[in-house]
Amino acid sequence: MKHYFYGLLFILLPLSVCTSKTSENRLVLQYTSPAAIWEATLPLGNGRIGMMPDGGIDTEHIVLNDIAMWSGSKDPEALNPEAIRYLPEIRKLLLEGKNLEAQNIMYRHFRCGGKGSAFGQAKDAPYGCFQMLGDLHIRYSYPNNDPVDNYRRTLSLNDAVAYTHFQKGNTKYTREYFASFANDILVIRLSS
Repeated sequence: MKHYFYGLLFILLPLSVCTSKTSENRLVLQYTSPAAIWEATLPLGNGRIGMMPDGGIDTEHIVLNDIAMWSGSKDPEALNPEAIRYLPEIRKLLLEGKNLEAQNIMYRHFRCGGKGSAFGQAKDAPYGCFQMLGDLHIRYSYPNNDPVDNYRRTLSLNDAVAYTHFQKGNTKYTREYFASFANDILVIRLSS
């Protein structure tokens, strides 16, 4: 059996190299309208700061965040050392496709002690929860009232860059968004 496995591995490994695609496999999320709700915006970040642009045409709403923005304060009661005991069971249930059962165990046992983040009401809790850094609203003006054509909002998962493209009259507009890890900044580039 062991020889069979190594023989199969010896044959399949070179074949996998031969059959790999020569063109890069592009992973892109694509939408044909601006985001109507926050959950439909395009998340970008560098591990410390982030933004969620909605791709609005006349007014764009971009939620900004920073890893250090939390309400509340440290709570020594929040630590729950017993939670880790339930992690293997939660993982097993998830792998078996029993998401609801895993969720119920997580809600019962895999959470912090004390008041925690008060279920989103962190101002009333000692520990707190995530707070956004700010809301950026950008109002755009255009030289004419032409209708919007060819609207496309994308997020490239390969290089973590989001775009909003559309056309008004003969003018093509592009907005490019990304978070630079090296420079620790959020960038929005507007072009037409």
